[in-house]
Amino acid sequence: MKNKYPRIAIIIINWNCFDDTKECVESLRKMDYPNYEVIIVDNASTDSSPNQIAEQIPNVTFLRLKENLGYGGGNNYGMKYALEHGAEYFWLLNADTVVEPDALTKLVETLEQDSETGCVSSVLYFYSNRTKIQNCGAVVDWQNYTKHNINNLNEIKGVDPKNFWLWSTSVLIRREVIEKIGYFNTKVFVYGDDMEYLIRAGRSGYINRIAPDSKIYHKCHDVESGGKRNLPLHFFFYVTRNELWIWMSNTKGLRKLFCLRKYLIQIMREVSLCKTEGYDDIIDAYMDGLYWGFRNMGGKWDKTIKMPTILKKCIVSYPYLWTDILRGNFKKIISEFLQKFKGNPS
Repeated sequence: MKNKYPRIAIIIINWNCFDDTKECVESLRKMDYPNYEVIIVDNASTDSSPNQIAEQIPNVTFLRLKENLGYGGGNNYGMKYALEHGAEYFWLLNADTVVEPDALTKLVETLEQDSETGCVSSVLYFYSNRTKIQNCGAVVDWQNYTKHNINNLNEIKGVDPKNFWLWSTSVLIRREVIEKIGYFNTKVFVYGDDMEYLIRAGRSGYINRIAPDSKIYHKCHDVESGGKRNLPLHFFFYVTRNELWIWMSNTKGLRKLFCLRKYLIQIMREVSLCKTEGYDDIIDAYMDGLYWGFRNMGGKWDKTIKMPTILKKCIVSYPYLWTDILRGNFKKIISEFLQKFKGNPS
């Protein structure tokens, strides 16, 4: 007889964020779902949070890593532990979240609608504005190599399930999915591992769904505007590197050339904007991410491995020129060259 309440492993990654982790766990204590285990994986924090967790958060399984394995690696460690200890479902939950009492119950109900459903995400609301949706899934456009985040539940109805992926801020995964497709790709390290994993799950025959009544309040990205300075430098490095891998690894034949062209145009656009705003350190992060991506280098960002200066200068000095070349605007390039030549006779 099937258990009415399957055993759930709730996996939370802590990295220098004790206050967030504690508030998250406190909200879990108020849930109406009775059969779960909280597993906190400390990803080699450099502050006092590991000791604080050990002393102040009782009745959890606490796993301490000696090195930072990234978001995917940390979750893999927790999932492997939970798999060995009999968990049936795995709830990956960001530390900077607070959950409604019935959030897990609603996730389980949605996951058990049918055997094809492999992964289910909550609806994410802004922590500071708990009536406003932050995210309820995303659509991947494989023709134009773009992704669109959804923040309106009505928009989900017309989405092709094969092109639908979920943020892993709050995602419940069926045990059979992990047994079939494995774990997160540790090459990604952070930013994009959920996209890569959920795409893999979808292409393996599973359906990704949203549980519309499962509500989570998410602190990250709580500030909707404010520019690039609100984000850490490593964000630009990892996104630049990882998106190249994800798009190219899911594209075949000549489509790879179109994908690469679109990707490089986007990078040149970002570099142009950063030059205008004087964000030289962000440009460096973009360039290093680009360099690592083309060299197929994975894992944690080693800031000693940088794009060669001469190559970076060639790219950064002329981002508009490279954009025109990639778009095939050769008439514009020749016209601008002739105008400069006529204006500066020697």
